[in-house]
Amino acid sequence: MTQVSGAYPEDKPNIHTRAADQLIQLEFSEVPGKCFSVKVILDDAEIVENFIV
Repeated sequence: MTQVSGAYPEDKPNIHTRAADQLIQLEFSEVPGKCFSVKVILDDAEIVENFIV
């Protein structure tokens, strides 16, 4: 199972995938210039990416 967490405008703390999922997709809207980050965790590995809208 993969877990995705981040600071979303709708305050969605975590999204969990199933073993059969081939992609992770989250739709949201925000004002230009807003910063957010996404953390993806798979088993013992994790990665954090920072974004600016």
